[in-house]
Amino acid sequence: MKIALLSGAVKNAGDYLITRRTKDLLKTVIPDSEIKVMVRNMPFHGSRLEKLNEAELAVIGGGPVYRWNLYPDRMPLAGDALSMVKPRLAILGGGWYGSNCDIEEVWKYKFSETTKELLQRAVRDTGKLGCRDYYAMRVLISNDINDAVMTGCPAWYDIDKIGKRLDKMPEIRKIAVSDPADVKHYGEQSIRVCEYLKKRYPGAELLYIFHRGTKVDAYTDQETVNVIDGMKPRLLAMGYTIHDIASGYQGFHHYDDCDLHVGHRVHAHIYNLSERHASILIEEDARGAGVNEPLGLWGIRAYSRKTGMNSSVFVKAYNKVFDYTRENTNVIQELEAGLDELDTMGLISMNQAYAKMEFFFDRMTEHIRSFVQ
Repeated sequence: MKIALLSGAVKNAGDYLITRRTKDLLKTVIPDSEIKVMVRNMPFHGSRLEKLNEAELAVIGGGPVYRWNLYPDRMPLAGDALSMVKPRLAILGGGWYGSNCDIEEVWKYKFSETTKELLQRAVRDTGKLGCRDYYAMRVLISNDINDAVMTGCPAWYDIDKIGKRLDKMPEIRKIAVSDPADVKHYGEQSIRVCEYLKKRYPGAELLYIFHRGTKVDAYTDQETVNVIDGMKPRLLAMGYTIHDIASGYQGFHHYDDCDLHVGHRVHAHIYNLSERHASILIEEDARGAGVNEPLGLWGIRAYSRKTGMNSSVFVKAYNKVFDYTRENTNVIQELEAGLDELDTMGLISMNQAYAKMEFFFDRMTEHIRSFVQ
């Protein structure tokens, strides 16, 4: 079977990890597949559309698929003419990019009519929409789309680690901290986390990992880089080594021999769980909460208040003048409680999370298998 894997990877390391593991899953479940990766946020016309139409199946793999303006704004498949796309469409582990996970945010989120058209096409073509978390499923239901299955994100699954459990919690000798996506709001919070970890685990090897780059380019603005440049000397002074893993998945190997991950990046959390490491995520939005909820893991909100995607026009206008976001000033106290929980119950909580991941792995493989039945 010829498969076009429609990838959202352009810079963020997490998107490259999703693409790699989606490809691994497809190849494992459909061994005779021939998979061509195509970037999905560029227009499909001319030769690109011709190459897409050579496939029998087009798989939208992971990422923030369930956005109100997915099609054609975020994923311009043949402009606004879906009829020009010949392969059957499937969605694998798609997520919702919610600003937060409050009830009002989830249940009042509405898709554009063209986005609904794309999602309904995928339902007709391959039966059900794959969801990376239950928030995505709730948002689909709130838009009258009930044909969905919770499978987790493709990045959850290192196939070689399926079935592996911890015999004991390791001594914390190496710690990796991942950066905030919104470094402008949470950079100082991240520095405080680093200071706390250094104090709690004296003598541990310390890594700080930037997932989306540290230099100005088309995807990273000067203000963001200014914040990052201000963080670097402070991290170095604390003894952290600094790693930029943007534009590929290989950089995730920096996490391979760490005993603990703490940080803001969802895919750092996911990768470490998939490798059977202890991990605590500081949740910047609904994506992080979406991982922790089904796995029963300790989650810490980075924020105490932030503008929702369904906020009133007044609130959005106010936010342009006066920043509405407020960070959670109790993050360190919550982190301390989470680490204390790891010390006392970590073996149980981590192994339960791994077992739950494997339950969803079975659902994921069944979902993929349904594409070829």
